[in-house]
Amino acid sequence: MSPSLSSINQNLLMTSNFFIVPTVPDFFSIMAIDSLARIIPRWHSWAKKASELKVLTEAIYPFPKVTPLFLGTIIQNYRIRNKQPSANFQE
Repeated sequence: MSPSLSSINQNLLMTSNFFIVPTVPDFFSIMAIDSLARIIPRWHSWAKKASELKVLTEAIYPFPKVTPLFLGTIIQNYRIRNKQPSANFQE
């Protein structure tokens, strides 16, 4: 998914069984995780309401009733320099 809080991402995530959050070791990833911690419960509340709407329960592809399970984070852009992790990845 794209790194945004768009309605497309909301639908994709709320119809998924599991999700992993890609991060890099920097301040902006911490801010993004804080944003997700506030947004995902709101999205889940919306998804529960959407899954109960008659138009969506009787659709050809009904909106599923799922609770996405957070599997964790993964660090991207891992770099090794001189056979050691770069400074950003030391800890």
